[in-house]
Amino acid sequence: MAEGSKFQWHIEDCGYRVTDGEEIRDYGVSEHYRRDEFSKEKRFIVPTILSGHTCRTYEPLNVNPMLYREFTSTEPTESGFVSFADRFGFLQMQKSRSLRNPPIYESVDTWQYAHKQMRFAVKLWDAAEKEDIKYLKSEIKWWQRELKDSGETIIWVECGVFYCGYQVHTPRAWRSRTEVIEIREVCRPGELVLPAKLFCLAYINRNIERSGRKKLKYNRETGMIENYYVPYTLIAAIWNQFGDAVSSNRRGRRCEQCGSWFEQKRSTKKYCSETCRARAFKARQANGNGNGHSAGSEKD
Repeated sequence: MAEGSKFQWHIEDCGYRVTDGEEIRDYGVSEHYRRDEFSKEKRFIVPTILSGHTCRTYEPLNVNPMLYREFTSTEPTESGFVSFADRFGFLQMQKSRSLRNPPIYESVDTWQYAHKQMRFAVKLWDAAEKEDIKYLKSEIKWWQRELKDSGETIIWVECGVFYCGYQVHTPRAWRSRTEVIEIREVCRPGELVLPAKLFCLAYINRNIERSGRKKLKYNRETGMIENYYVPYTLIAAIWNQFGDAVSSNRRGRRCEQCGSWFEQKRSTKKYCSETCRARAFKARQANGNGNGHSAGSEKD
């Protein structure tokens, strides 16, 4: 269980912008960081005001239950990342208790890597759900070969940074990332849909384990002791939200009015809120396409 609804993060009130390494080389860089990493060629996302700014705390997963969709649909450009940061804050930056001068920046490279990883995992899961064989064939590679010494046949499957190789006649893995070793137990060579889902789970598990921990907590409402996942960073919380959506089969859709992602609890739901539904109704009336129904009675 994730403590998603209670996860808190912060946003700089002044907003964010992109700058080069020279501007921040002498600001916020302590002995814990290599000063030569902040060259003019390096690009960083920073608060619009580097000093004297304030921030507000909020609960991002309550603000948007489909935040992982918002992140993966963000354009992987500097302007796209700044736009996301303006709404949700840094991906990893948090107030540190161990450093006197905690970093007030994140590199654009960090954002690009995080975005690439999550977009790939989400696209892989969507393709598996839709059984998009053409796409799955382009990403999941199966092959086999014989070992010269023993004559043993090796089956190998890989997808992205994960792989699994195993011997056909010996019940043990030959070489594998431990996150996907179950592939040899439940998948047939050449299979695509199930391996895609297992590889996707490996991506999720690796990312939530790196930046969070499990915690036992007493629930006053139920009187039960529950196991929570506590993320340390926003990106870990987003990965965990993706994992929750996968495990509970929650689906998302873009609002036809404002373009934001929302959890689609009904297949006919088109708008993220009553406000957007009313605005869409008024827009149709203004264009002469009203259907005679009021905004309140209009179906999603």
